[in-house]
Amino acid sequence: MTVKTYKVAGISLHNGKYKVRYANNKSRANVLTKNGHTNVELVVLKEALPKEDIIDQLLNHTFKTPEGNLAIKLEAKELGFNL
Repeated sequence: MTVKTYKVAGISLHNGKYKVRYANNKSRANVLTKNGHTNVELVVLKEALPKEDIIDQLLNHTFKTPEGNLAIKLEAKELGFNL
């Protein structure tokens, strides 16, 4: 089984809901904005990582809004983290 990896991750607000976003380059922010997303915050990672490792890092990152930080915690729970 191939594990997908990503070099960029963060959050965005779309239709009133924050979600975690994964990408392989920072230009994804432009695509998200073009499609109506706001409050886009992406973090460039040192290396490509699977979602679980990314979330582990992002749990220690502080986003600009409490809702953005909550989105990371919810994603962590969906991925099986015990918080």
